[in-house]
Amino acid sequence: RVYRSPSTGWQWAWRDDDELDIEYHVRHSALPEPGRVRELLALGSRLHGTLLDRQRPLWEFHLIEGLEGDRFAAYTKVHHAMVD
Repeated sequence: RVYRSPSTGWQWAWRDDDELDIEYHVRHSALPEPGRVRELLALGSRLHGTLLDRQRPLWEFHLIEGLEGDRFAAYTKVHHAMVD
């Protein structure tokens, strides 16, 4: 979590978030049959089309299983302010 730190002249700094709900941020999804790239892209479009909750840390991680060939995918959404 970011906060203004007196030790840095009130500049923004990082600190641990003791209230982090990891189950909210790390999610599990399964694709519908037959688990083609088409279904993966449809899910990715839905995930990308929702806003991040600004009352929580601005990231999500989705583990997606059910791709044909016994494969899986990972989708990560992070607010640009965290990586700019």
